[in-house]
Amino acid sequence: ILKQYVIPSDVLREMLKIYQMIGKGDVYKDSLTSKEEVLKNRSLELDTYLLADFIGLNISENRMRLILTKDSNPRSKEEQILRNIKDVLKIIRTNAKKYTFNGSDILDYLNRIFGSGTHKFSSEKSSVSGRNSKNQASNRLIFEKTVESYHEYFLKDTFEHLHLSIVAYLEMVQIKPFTNHNELASILVLYYMILRSNID
Repeated sequence: ILKQYVIPSDVLREMLKIYQMIGKGDVYKDSLTSKEEVLKNRSLELDTYLLADFIGLNISENRMRLILTKDSNPRSKEEQILRNIKDVLKIIRTNAKKYTFNGSDILDYLNRIFGSGTHKFSSEKSSVSGRNSKNQASNRLIFEKTVESYHEYFLKDTFEHLHLSIVAYLEMVQIKPFTNHNELASILVLYYMILRSNID
């Protein structure tokens, strides 16, 4: 599913900068000491805020700040979704380096965010190889095969991890395996893959 690709030289240069920062990770951690946890929490809050903005939650800045930083109790459905996004991102951060993920995990995350039973796998089918192909498969199957290929290539170091993550993300955006919120699902997958690639 994920075909061989070539990394353009300008992209490679940018990736080398990222790997230089990853290589200095231990030095950063030593210098941060007690601030590391504070920065991780701040990053989690910012990531949650950005996803809430992405899906268009209508919550005042004050209420958003209280829920994200003070764990204030949600008063509305949208505030509960905000809290749920933060909880899901925490789960992904905890699990990313320990466990692989599959389509059912992403479906579970969507249902945790929006409420149990709100999301299902789509029953739509797409061409397996190319637009004019007569071979049709369910979008769920194509999605699962893409995830499987990603994990296989990642574990075997077949391709560079960061670039593999981006290519897998772009493939998954096109698949649309769920009944709704496919863009958010793809971002959750990308979040997971970036953390697996040691981008903390």
